[in-house]
Amino acid sequence: MALALENGDPLVIDRQVGEGQVLVFTTAISSLSRVQDGERSMAWSELGSWPSFLPMVQEMVVLAVSRGQLQKNVVVGDLLRGELVEGTRQLDAEIVLPRGDVQRLAVHDVNGRLRWAFGETSWSGLYRVRNVGDSSAIDLFAVNLDSRESALLRISDVELPVTLQRELVRQDTPALPSAGTPPRPLFQWLLGAILLLLLCESWIGHRPGRGSQ
Repeated sequence: MALALENGDPLVIDRQVGEGQVLVFTTAISSLSRVQDGERSMAWSELGSWPSFLPMVQEMVVLAVSRGQLQKNVVVGDLLRGELVEGTRQLDAEIVLPRGDVQRLAVHDVNGRLRWAFGETSWSGLYRVRNVGDSSAIDLFAVNLDSRESALLRISDVELPVTLQRELVRQDTPALPSAGTPPRPLFQWLLGAILLLLLCESWIGHRPGRGSQ
C-alpha cells in the first residue's frame, strides 16, 4: 500500500506484476463518476479538482519508475538481470566489470525478448553492459557493499582474530612501575646548550654598554 486515507483505507496500491509495476487508485478521480442519493446525484469524488491532485500523480509516476531502478542498485553477490534493446544481436553483448575485465554475456531468447543474467558480482562498483566493440554502455548497474557489514557494533575479545588477541592491551591493566627515568634525547641537550650560549652572549654584550654609561 503506497497511500492510505485517515481511516486506514487504501487509496493507492502498488504491486509488481511480471517485469512491470502496477498502481491502482481505489477511488474515482473525475467528477463524472456520480452516485445517486435518492433524487440527488452527487459526484463520487472531487479529487481531480484538488490542487494536490497533480503533485500526487507526479509522485505516483516517480514511485513506479523508482521501483524499476531498484533492480539496478544491488549488493555484492546479487544477480544482475537485464534485457537487450531491440536491434542488438544475441552474441554481441558483453559486460565490463569494475576492475576493467570484460566478459561475454549469455543471452537467451525468452518469448522473443533477449534476456541475460550475470552472477559474478563479487566486486563492488559500476558494471556496464555494452555491445561488443562499442565503448558506450547501453545499461548501467551499481553493485554496492552490504550495509550490514558496516555496522559499528562492539565485539568481544574472543571474536577477534588470534593475531589481534595476542597484541591486545587492556586499558584497565595497571601500569608497571618504571625502573628509572629514560635518558633524554640528544637533540634536547643540544637545544639547551644553544639556549645557554645565547643567554651568555646577551649578558656579556650588555655589561660593556652599562660600563660606558
